[in-house]
Amino acid sequence: MKFNSQQIAALYGVPVYMATGDYTQSKFNNIEQSQLRFKINTITPIVRMYRAELESKLLTSKEKGAGKEIEF
Repeated sequence: MKFNSQQIAALYGVPVYMATGDYTQSKFNNIEQSQLRFKINTITPIVRMYRAELESKLLTSKEKGAGKEIEF
């Protein structure tokens, strides 16, 4: 099965320009903003998922009620 760049980008949850390496199509002018968008689009959801799982498995109901949280 063959996939195009839009399908691959959607699969990994990244913008198309990151999947193709063609940064001329990026709506950002510099690499700093591009990297920030990458962090927001890919790493942040994964960290939230890890945090939720760790809190559900490691914290007791009493600790959760007291406002304890796990931070990265």
